Amino acid sequence: MTQYEFKTRKPTGKPGWPFILLAGAEKSGKSWAWAEFSASNLVGRTYVVPIGEVTVDEYGAIPGADFDIVEHDGSYNSIINGVWAASRQDRVDGKPNCIVVDSGTQVWDLLGTEQQSVSIRREKEKAKRFGNRARPSKPSEEGGPVITMDQWNVAKSRWYKLVDLLRKHDGPVIITTRLEEVTVLDKNGKPTTDKTMKVRAEKNLPFDATCIVEMPRRREAYLTGVVSTRLQLEPGDALKLDNFKIENLLVMLGLDGEVGERDYTPLSVDAYVEEEVASWAGPQDARQASQRPADRPHGSTAPAGGERVSRPAAANGPDPQVVHDFIGEMEQIPPGDVLGWRKAYARAQQLGIMAVPIPSGVDGERIQLGTYLMRAGTHAATLAPASQPGPADDEEIAGSGISGNGTPGEVGVIPAGTGVTVASGR
Repeated sequence: MTQYEFKTRKPTGKPGWPFILLAGAEKSGKSWAWAEFSASNLVGRTYVVPIGEVTVDEYGAIPGADFDIVEHDGSYNSIINGVWAASRQDRVDGKPNCIVVDSGTQVWDLLGTEQQSVSIRREKEKAKRFGNRARPSKPSEEGGPVITMDQWNVAKSRWYKLVDLLRKHDGPVIITTRLEEVTVLDKNGKPTTDKTMKVRAEKNLPFDATCIVEMPRRREAYLTGVVSTRLQLEPGDALKLDNFKIENLLVMLGLDGEVGERDYTPLSVDAYVEEEVASWAGPQDARQASQRPADRPHGSTAPAGGERVSRPAAANGPDPQVVHDFIGEMEQIPPGDVLGWRKAYARAQQLGIMAVPIPSGVDGERIQLGTYLMRAGTHAATLAPASQPGPADDEEIAGSGISGNGTPGEVGVIPAGTGVTVASGR
């Protein structure tokens, strides 16, 4: 029988550094808990990324508190670059660094607000383009434009870029969120008289965390979920943590002894995307695209012979709605997301809209969409921290065909050009 080579390893049996979800009611002491933990001998440096918090500096007055504030401009790109840079810092005397995101609720709200702005802009563009013929979208329950499923997918994708960065960090991670009382719905979706406490953030965050601590009231804490062989909790149970301290919790989990390395590999569809991009052949301009064979389904990119070609435009040009939707998706790509621009370029080839003229943003100049995407991809490589991969994995950008300038940033140093600075909380 043929033997195939593959890589395996034996489990170490050692506990790994936790991803702690610290969910609490207002003024319950969430921030006090991480500030107090920054004095622990279990960690080297503590990097705090404050989002929507205005009293972080004051926590530096807590006896023993020793943390650094990662400064940013409030934008998603600046926040995620700050987290990425913090995760690349060297350990101190062999001790792992701790990363705190305070608060995750504010990050999720930011991503929702971004998509609300996109919906409003789309409605305005639709009215401008089609005038009285524009069909108004159904308003949301709050009265504003509806955030569509594709937009929520964009928001979730941006959220998971942050979560994946945190889960890959080889050290303690703490993310705070609000814990709110909500009404329980029955099986028909109607409200009941029952109430329950719910984490206000992306709904899968409790599943992603390896340790969940809820603080419903001031300085009152309960362990409601944990992944550990040393401390077991039945589903639905809660362990009251008297005189709650994060350091004491880590000792309970066996993290004051030998600790295993973080072994987390994010799921990725990029390999599949790369195969698809590499297999595309034929013209890149809709005007040169071959006609779709009659025996091929509408929108397919693979003719019977196996050759892949760009999807041809209709005789009177590309569908305006297709172009409109593509532009809307394109505007969600972060300026420094090299892989995102590569995927957009490939998608435009698929749709046969590479030759569509769009504003370049310079003195009324109009350029082809394909040219714009290529420029954006090249510019993205120069925006990545220290002219290197940035928050994305190094492997994702290698071989992209979009070249930057310079060399990868030195690990252990906050890269120049990130827009991120660190202020001491000591």
